Amino acid sequence: MSQHEIPIGTRVEIALEWPLMLNGSTPLQLTATGNVVRSEDRNFVVLFENCEFRTMKLRTEQRMAVG
Repeated sequence: MSQHEIPIGTRVEIALEWPLMLNGSTPLQLTATGNVVRSEDRNFVVLFENCEFRTMKLRTEQRMAVG
């Protein structure tokens, strides 16, 4: 295993800011959790078990654009 390889079985959670807003005014974030099922060098595969959208607070620049 290289120093950059992620071990199989490692629990992973990702959070991505969604590019579109809910109802045009509420920022969204997609979160997903799962386990690494394959890993080699700097690449790995995750089998995601669940995902959900979450609402986020507006950042200052978003508030100015919406308001």
